Amino acid sequence: MFFHKLLSHVKFGTYNPMDWTFQTIMDLLQSPNDGRFILADAKLNNGSLSDERQNTLTKLLMNFMFQDKSKGTDLFFRKIYSLIAEIFPNEEQVGIG
Repeated sequence: MFFHKLLSHVKFGTYNPMDWTFQTIMDLLQSPNDGRFILADAKLNNGSLSDERQNTLTKLLMNFMFQDKSKGTDLFFRKIYSLIAEIFPNEEQVGIG
């Protein structure tokens, strides 16, 4: 699976948040049913996500992060946000300032 190298870090748990890449998120989206629903929704809506699937994506990513007791800095969340925009280019990057 995509849990290639788990690192132990006092602040970030066993997963180093800066290791998150485009592929990390794509692997996560392709494994659970929720991830596949998100990808199907994006395909159905020409690359955009419905409000419901945006919420599902947020929950999926947060659950993955918290199951490992990871903690993220502002920079960490900005990186994830830019990766989401890379995967779903029709999603607007708003709310980051």
